Amino acid sequence: MADMAEHDRGTVTERPSGTVTFLFTDVEGSTRLWAADKEAMSASLLVHDAILRGIIEGFGGYVFTTAGDSFAAAFGRASDAVRAASESQRALSNVERPGPVLKVRMGLHLGEAEERGGDYFGPVVNTAARVEAAGHGGQTLITEPVRIAAGVTDVTDLGMRTLRDVAEPLRLFQLGAETFAALRVVDPLMSNLPVRPTRLIGRDVELGRVRGLLAESRLVTLTAVGGSGKTRLAIAVGEAELPHHRGGVWFVDLTAVSNGAEVPAAIANGLGLSLTSGDQTRQILVFLADKQALVILDNCEHLIEETAAFVDAFLASNNPAKILATSREAFDIDGERVVVLGSLATDTADSPGVRLFVDRATAVHPEFTLTASNTSTVSAICGRLDGMPLAIELAAARVTVMNPDELLAGLDDRFQLLSGGRRRSRQRTLEATLDWSYNLLEPEEQRVFRALGVFVDGFDLDAVAAVTGLDRRTATGHVETLQAKSLVVRADKRKATRFRLLETVKSYAEDRLVDTGEAETIRDRHLAHFHALALTDGRRVVGSLDVGLRLRHDCPNITSAFEWAGDHDKWIIAGELLTASWSAYYLDVRFTEHRTALARSTGHVAELDPDLHGCITVQRFASSMHLTDYAFAATVADELTRSRLNKFRAIGWAFTAWRSAFGSPQNVDGLLAKSGDELSQQTESETRLSDAHAFAEIWALWAQSNAALLRGDFERARDLSYELGRRAQFADASIGTVTAAISEVLLGQPTAALATVAQLDGFDLPFVDGTEVRALAHLTLGDTDTAISFIRRLAARAATGLFSRESGDAMLLLAALAHHHGDDDDARQFLLEAGGGRQPGTIAYGRHLARLLGIADEYRTQPGDSRDAMGIVSSLHALRTELT
Repeated sequence: MADMAEHDRGTVTERPSGTVTFLFTDVEGSTRLWAADKEAMSASLLVHDAILRGIIEGFGGYVFTTAGDSFAAAFGRASDAVRAASESQRALSNVERPGPVLKVRMGLHLGEAEERGGDYFGPVVNTAARVEAAGHGGQTLITEPVRIAAGVTDVTDLGMRTLRDVAEPLRLFQLGAETFAALRVVDPLMSNLPVRPTRLIGRDVELGRVRGLLAESRLVTLTAVGGSGKTRLAIAVGEAELPHHRGGVWFVDLTAVSNGAEVPAAIANGLGLSLTSGDQTRQILVFLADKQALVILDNCEHLIEETAAFVDAFLASNNPAKILATSREAFDIDGERVVVLGSLATDTADSPGVRLFVDRATAVHPEFTLTASNTSTVSAICGRLDGMPLAIELAAARVTVMNPDELLAGLDDRFQLLSGGRRRSRQRTLEATLDWSYNLLEPEEQRVFRALGVFVDGFDLDAVAAVTGLDRRTATGHVETLQAKSLVVRADKRKATRFRLLETVKSYAEDRLVDTGEAETIRDRHLAHFHALALTDGRRVVGSLDVGLRLRHDCPNITSAFEWAGDHDKWIIAGELLTASWSAYYLDVRFTEHRTALARSTGHVAELDPDLHGCITVQRFASSMHLTDYAFAATVADELTRSRLNKFRAIGWAFTAWRSAFGSPQNVDGLLAKSGDELSQQTESETRLSDAHAFAEIWALWAQSNAALLRGDFERARDLSYELGRRAQFADASIGTVTAAISEVLLGQPTAALATVAQLDGFDLPFVDGTEVRALAHLTLGDTDTAISFIRRLAARAATGLFSRESGDAMLLLAALAHHHGDDDDARQFLLEAGGGRQPGTIAYGRHLARLLGIADEYRTQPGDSRDAMGIVSSLHALRTELT
């Protein structure tokens, strides 16, 4: 942090204008403090006001609003604003007050000021106020523009956050490294919106129109030719609408779907919904039936009939959710409102098309500026490109090697053959621009660009090297060049560096790949690359967790490679790829997609390779369990017990024992004895799968730990779960950690439980993160505030319905909290509504709590599924505790 020396302070001269840094402050908990002691609060506030006004004005700030205990000030320099905030927090924390200690939250944002009548207005001011409201007393938040402008380094990066009533997510930073509670921001569990790679320019009118139509209609379709910015606008609409949809905003990218029958599964995956057997569309509609959600269906044109069928069923269901679709053509169904996305205006220096060109040009060439001498040329370039956003971006990316006059001349040459004295269609304009941009590439760059068309939903640099046959360093250089020319965009996921082609550009690259006759070679290399990665640890019953972590972002590529292999009758390779990638689909919560592919391959592999067929059957069981399709899972387990191979019969009996632990734990030992008998009969010729024996034994351990836990033998359950964790080499072993930790809670060892559940932090599994264990452990420790924060987290997540049966666990936690506060009537009600819970640990804890509440028999007779998940949030308010 810069020095706060007195001589560095600015002086108040006049109200700042132009680019202004705004500082908003507010006293935390002031209403409660006023109610507690009005006179003491008034005395403290006088000291507070004097400190803030003196420091703000001492650093050149202009106080333009004071309301109650809040200040709003404007600064001409970001560094002065940051210094003022930092000095104010320091002074407030050290001053002696005649009344209560006041904790002040502060927020800073920077942008163009809108002035009227001696006051400031507009989105920048609103954003600054929302930044302040997201923080806590004693905390100062700044946005990235403020951090950059002020040159601040002593900050904590809090990541991209969505603020209420702020259209776009912002990266927020905290001054200093002190730890505070979670920010008051829009819950990220309520949206899966991708981050737009660049800002939206020139679509304010369309943004407002779409939002207006969504307010009165359940289906709005954005139509335009490729390259018009439909997806970018749809995401911007989703960001703006997020605070107004309690059911969340969900983005469904249909570009990776090639089979129309898979549209419902793709939509469910975008929603995070796990489907079971039966009518998939109906399950989605039931899921949305009570949710004020917005679902964005992106790139529908290649599946227009199948998507229209889903949308028609959606409209007939009359639920409160809404759909925003993007497509090159409308669905043409009753109830649809259509917005046709036109070209950007290009006629003036301030027109959207010219602003877009300048924005993208300066991104690759910071020295580029719009001047009096080149404005007309830039306007002409954008006009030649019919105001097409993607075409303008491609042209702007060339300013590093061409000046505007050269760009215009090159475009004129390219388009002469297209004009024919008549206005070109915008689609032909984009195709011509892509041709022009492609022809300017070096031959090797063209080859790499074509090869990138094989990827689905992104790629990493190793994959580029594999499909092009280049070393990684050379491949990286080509990708960087293509990115600089706007043909490739960065699309990082979590901490993984990823890239992708926009859908229109991808289609163009695929066409060139076919034209050159390279498509089959590149598809084979694509298959070979992912097959090799998946089998890094050799063929296994279930792919290892390490492989899953490596491939978790490439499930669409794996599915595409699987389909290519199957279409070319390479079923052994296809099956190996699919089974070895199990953990990737698991980590990315794509159980339906994986199970569908497994079903397609099982018949082809059965006679060719019994080992591989056994792996497929095992994974069909696992997927069905995660999809809560218990009836089908039982059928698959029974099929395994009748396998031709002993090792799979052993696994089948272990699966059966595992399921029996939940309802008939007394049968577990007998079933496991059958599993052991099968293992003892395994011959040397059956050992191709080196982990089959260990896999059966792991499930046997898991079954034993569940049975012990549900019998109330918590010490044995804990010890068996520890052993399970030591021996398991697949992702589901994380469940054993939860079982061990719950056992420790039930044994009265909450500190040990917290240490055990901390092992889950490395898995990065949103549906197995130990939230329920942490809540129960902190309740046992008497740390109610921390317990409540975890209960809130699970309740909010369960209310989305995204993860199967979490509603039961959330209700159980509410019951535990009510019991902790002595509200046993509420506790009984919540527990009976919780159903059976979703996993062994919470089922066992529920039975334990039921005994304490005197409803053990009644609890055991409850159905396995809890009430509708969306009722959980309202139940929070039913608790007469500090939850509110």
